Amino acid sequence: LKWFMRWVAEEYGQDQADKMWGRISGVCVKLLIAGLAQLVREYDAVWPLSKRDNAASQCFELLGIDVMIDEKLKPWLLE
Repeated sequence: LKWFMRWVAEEYGQDQADKMWGRISGVCVKLLIAGLAQLVREYDAVWPLSKRDNAASQCFELLGIDVMIDEKLKPWLLE
């Protein structure tokens, strides 16, 4: 990702690279909002209220979000 962002900044300018990064971030946030209800259900299934302990690790890990960038530097969610 680092090399790609460097290339975008060199080809299109740092301002455009920053704007693209902001749009990518927006796609990721919208994806998480869309999946929030499912994440909550899965969290509750794994750690019911009766078994939750503040000291235990209770988290989910997102392994990756696939995004395609078009010629106008617009991100598109692939999955």
